[in-house]
Amino acid sequence: MIMIIKRIEVFKGKLELVKVFRISYGEWESVDTIFVKTELDDGSVGWGEAPPAPEITGDTVETIVGSIRYLSQLLKGADVSDIKSIDRLLREKLKGNSAAINGLINSIVDAMSKSMRLPPMRVLGFGSPTSEVITDITVGLDKPDVMASDAVSWVEKGFRTLKVKLGGHDGLDVERVKRIRDAVGTNIRIRVDANQGWSPKEAVRISKSLERYDVEMIEQPVKAWDLEGLKYVKERSEIPIVADEAVHNSNDLKLLLMLDAIDGINIKLSKAGGLVEATRMIEIARSFGKELMIGCMIESSLGMAIGSHLVASTGAFRYVDLDSDITLKSQPILRPLRRSADRIVVESGPGFGIEPDESRLEKLLTINL
Repeated sequence: MIMIIKRIEVFKGKLELVKVFRISYGEWESVDTIFVKTELDDGSVGWGEAPPAPEITGDTVETIVGSIRYLSQLLKGADVSDIKSIDRLLREKLKGNSAAINGLINSIVDAMSKSMRLPPMRVLGFGSPTSEVITDITVGLDKPDVMASDAVSWVEKGFRTLKVKLGGHDGLDVERVKRIRDAVGTNIRIRVDANQGWSPKEAVRISKSLERYDVEMIEQPVKAWDLEGLKYVKERSEIPIVADEAVHNSNDLKLLLMLDAIDGINIKLSKAGGLVEATRMIEIARSFGKELMIGCMIESSLGMAIGSHLVASTGAFRYVDLDSDITLKSQPILRPLRRSADRIVVESGPGFGIEPDESRLEKLLTINL
């Protein structure tokens, strides 16, 4: 079945957060996100999301638009039905720029699934998705008593797993977890994420202190570039160590595996550059017996829906962190993701099931191919 792209459009939309979101290296009240719309020659339309994250991927609104303008020329007249070859072509011709590739590849997969009348991950060779995905909820970095109060509020709303942001540079990280554990009891799972906030020796010390609070895993304890430091912590921590900012794609993963520096990885589609590369990472990590987590940037319901399809169709992920849309006060989406507390409903038909509201978006680019 030949599929040719007819048109690519790029839009900007604003995501307003309910409250300020803080991690170890920044805070946000609102962010811009980029939506990519791809139309095939049979009229099928697909959507992808490309969230700018300059601190992590290096992508800004401007670089994403420029990258898609460049990449679109490589797609002129190309048959995109072999999506893995298309993904390889884009990566060979443009280094980095993972958010742009993510938005473009995922929008093509969405359009293909509608054209073929198949669930999206069937396009990539996986089965139909399960009906739901269970996610954690993030407790943002704040004073210990505020974080404990936030944690209780989320538990009362039905969440059974908390992802706790640490790395506060104030010596209160262990106290944060203690307060939360005391507040929510022993039946709630707790994971922590330092977002590169500790030195290796500090991470080992904090890890030992956290053991008494039944912490499931520690995400990215040290700087992304400090692979030896990551290995140092992994070898001395009883709590599993999961890499996030240190692993963007399969090449990063292979290096970490060679160093034996991790117990698991956090795959974020915007870091990986879309679903095709994410499935490569899944295959490699599983072959080495490493645990898998899926995470997110500050994204809309569209980004969360795409991640949910990956989880529900592969069955590969132990840790699921797809909660960004819950923290939003407003998003330019026609129909948001269906949720019930910590359960995400995964659509079973063609497409990811989420469509942006174009009347609330700013069009940045139109390319007719």
